[in-house]
Amino acid sequence: MMSASASSLNTPPIIVSAGVILLVFSPVIEMFFISAPWSIVRIASVVSYVINFVATGMPGRLDVEISADGQVASPRDGKTLLAPAFWGFLIWVPIYLGELVLVIGQFFIPEASPFSTMQKKITGPLIVAQLFMSLWCAAFRPKYSKHNLMYISAAFISAAAYFLSRAHAIFAAQPRPYSNTYYTTFLLPLTLHFSWTTAASLVNFNGAFVIRKNSVPRINAYIGHASVMIATIIGVIISIQRLAPVYGLAMSWALLSVADSLKQRMKRDAKKKADGNGKENFVGLQGAKTQLRLSCLGAFVCLSASTFVYLRKIKPTVGLQGARSQIFLYCLGAFVCLSVSTYMYQKRIRPRQYDI
Repeated sequence: MMSASASSLNTPPIIVSAGVILLVFSPVIEMFFISAPWSIVRIASVVSYVINFVATGMPGRLDVEISADGQVASPRDGKTLLAPAFWGFLIWVPIYLGELVLVIGQFFIPEASPFSTMQKKITGPLIVAQLFMSLWCAAFRPKYSKHNLMYISAAFISAAAYFLSRAHAIFAAQPRPYSNTYYTTFLLPLTLHFSWTTAASLVNFNGAFVIRKNSVPRINAYIGHASVMIATIIGVIISIQRLAPVYGLAMSWALLSVADSLKQRMKRDAKKKADGNGKENFVGLQGAKTQLRLSCLGAFVCLSASTFVYLRKIKPTVGLQGARSQIFLYCLGAFVCLSVSTYMYQKRIRPRQYDI
């Protein structure tokens, strides 16, 4: 009964209005929690977590379809080249478990602690992000798969990533070194959530773009390639600027998941063609080899950036002074050079199966 009532309220005008209201009042929410009593901050954090957790548990979202590696059951008809493999979504386990520890752990921090002041600053954008994730759960459903309504869910998860970025930036800007326990409890789940929603935003926008009836396979492939490059560049920049190696690792996880999804789709399609049970899915896999290479390369670049940042954090005096710009130029240069090499290689040879 409750599910049916919630479904009747889940209409695009209501959901979009809720998102606009949340966005407009987000500065007020942030300012309120900075000066609110510590007890209110802790309770509000738990409530927002529960709301998001319940919204995530509601059945009927498109996650199954988008992680089905291009099965025809998907409303995207397997046309997107940016669909993570199923195992990629396992990152939600440490995210939600970690954020549960985060909201509970705040009850063990006394209000006189300097960390409570920082937590108050973080609570506002974190709660807004949790609420946007709840709205994304409402909009990421089959009823929104027509008339360009999929952009609504893409906008919501992008807003969640933005506010998670604001919360993460507060942590990153702190000159005070925190213990490993404090980092694991409060910063690690936030960093994982921020990185994964950044990648998920690109996945959602790709899905919204390719789901259109008049979408062109070649353009879909180019959008997928550009999204991988954007994800890689963001992963490198955030990891280096904020000294956040976990962010780059999570982005590398996402890109490897996309690469594995493409590999499995190509294998299944080749097997069907070899068995004579079907034709190759040229529409859904056009540009797949290039996307596979770019995803693997992007994962390597993000992993490299995270490794250098980690080494700089544990041994800041050993030859890594002023390394931010050098690491950035190295990673970005390697990615651009290898991307151009891949493109030129494709232009010089005869186009093969799955290539543009």
